[in-house]
Amino acid sequence: MQVTSNDNTPRIALFIDFDNGQLDIKRILDAGVYGVLVPYVNTRAEAEAAVRACKYPPDGIRAIAASPRAAGYGQNSMAYLKRANDEVLVMTAVETPEAIANLDEILAVPGLDGIFIGPMDLSTSMGHFADPSQPDVQAAIATIEAKVLGAGKFLATVAGNWAQAQKLYGRGYGLLLVLADGTALAGLAAERVAQFRNEYPEG
Repeated sequence: MQVTSNDNTPRIALFIDFDNGQLDIKRILDAGVYGVLVPYVNTRAEAEAAVRACKYPPDGIRAIAASPRAAGYGQNSMAYLKRANDEVLVMTAVETPEAIANLDEILAVPGLDGIFIGPMDLSTSMGHFADPSQPDVQAAIATIEAKVLGAGKFLATVAGNWAQAQKLYGRGYGLLLVLADGTALAGLAAERVAQFRNEYPEG
């Protein structure tokens, strides 16, 4: 996903999945990341903590430093420090029935930009191991979608293929993970092996 700074410089927003820890969030933001995904957020208090960790005072508790990569190693660092609170995207994941029950309160947290639906974890927490296709899981996902879009936040999730990505985009999703380098490379390798065995069965 691409965001643009105040000087119209394109910047890539990288979404990192890690435990909701203040120090971890600070380190990854100081490295220059422009977007954060905090998983397994189930309550308003946890969502507030995630947002505070991503924001400089007075909006949060992110420690201010001019020396890291994000601030240009001290070169014109005030430009970054002044715009970071507006440009860094904060997203939390809904992966449990508890998070769905508290979703209205989570969505009311100032500074929270979007919600990521983790279908595999959500279905597992609902008693269907790695099976989001179950009707009650799909109903829960529909509830999440309606609440998030109704609150004016962006929706994000994983798409298994291009057709699914198109369908989800049509339902209002603003961020879709369609390609992962590891799985893409593994798939391409399997395709090449199958091609070789088909053409050279005696090999």
